[in-house]
Amino acid sequence: RVMKLDLNDLLSYAKMVLDERDTWASVENFIDRNDDFVLWGAGSGGYEAKRAIEEKGKSIAYFVDSDIRKKGMVIGGKCVKHPSEISRIQNKVIISSHWFIEIARYLMQRFGLRFMEDFAYRPESLFRDGTGFRFVSCLEHNIDSFSEVLSILDDQASRETFYRVLKYRLFCFRPYLMGAQDLPFNSDSNRPFFSGRPYHYRNLVQPCPGDTVLDCGAFTGDNSVEFAEDVGMTGKVYAFEPCPRTFQCLKENILSLGLNGIVVPVMAAVSRVSGQLRFEMGDNPLGSRLAETGDIVVESVSLDDFVVEKEIKEVQFVKMDIEGAEMDALLGAKCTIKEYAPKMAICIYHQPGHLFLVPLLIKSLNKKYSLFVKHNSVFFNETCLFARCGG
Repeated sequence: RVMKLDLNDLLSYAKMVLDERDTWASVENFIDRNDDFVLWGAGSGGYEAKRAIEEKGKSIAYFVDSDIRKKGMVIGGKCVKHPSEISRIQNKVIISSHWFIEIARYLMQRFGLRFMEDFAYRPESLFRDGTGFRFVSCLEHNIDSFSEVLSILDDQASRETFYRVLKYRLFCFRPYLMGAQDLPFNSDSNRPFFSGRPYHYRNLVQPCPGDTVLDCGAFTGDNSVEFAEDVGMTGKVYAFEPCPRTFQCLKENILSLGLNGIVVPVMAAVSRVSGQLRFEMGDNPLGSRLAETGDIVVESVSLDDFVVEKEIKEVQFVKMDIEGAEMDALLGAKCTIKEYAPKMAICIYHQPGHLFLVPLLIKSLNKKYSLFVKHNSVFFNETCLFARCGG
């Protein structure tokens, strides 16, 4: 069955059912006006939610998790119960699990709980400006651009995924408005979050033997290693990572795996121009990024400059996952993209506007590009745009 993909209808519906209560602040207000909570989800999200709630002087009664292996565990002094052990709930509930849609339905059907009255969902803080009511404004002001992206995606699977990503961002604060068929990922909790390689799109967009790959945002090298397997001994992977502590891990991993002849670590941020930029290390290396208020200064390089400096004869594949700096990096690679038309895998989830800005920029640089979209996670993150010339 082909989905109806009308963004104007989606926007009208969102404006009808969403309001200011559907912002991140509403979740914080829910916590502020109550005192005792049950945390549904005993993973890393639950641990983080426990810390944040207790910092407000509130108390946690216990955790709930459907993973039978966690039954009876103690996390931060609080026990973990299985849903089968609970006949009624007297505390307010904070959903701290990735499977919030299924849990929300269960709470309403099994216990008659009301959303934002008896339970709430605490999403990733990174996306507080790109979800719910706030995303309505982004979609409304850029409806023509979003619609254009929907029209230029090259296959039905990509168009449906893109539509579902938008719907997911709109209704995440009211999960009961979405069915499993609406999600941009497989909601079977027995499946892993990632299926296959996140920066491959079917057999259409991926590195091939002998290719030169520019891996922008290499982190500790997990994807660089996969790319090295793709390109083989005759290929080359340049792995860009600006964070000093992460770069050291990247080098050690490359050396330990015997890939130092294929993967070349480059300690630099990829940006529009070469030079120096401020970089925010943060406590979590996964979230380190370029920022004007950054605590250190790092070297930056444009891909155009790098290709010329290293006398690279051809670039076949570019991957970017650089925490919101993708637009600047693409602008610093305009000559490379125009000359070599490399296949690309570009993350478009860090900023709401990147969902339309990145694909439209790539299409403007080379109209022959075919574009595809894949969503790799049960979070709001890991939406990736793929591009290749030749259909």
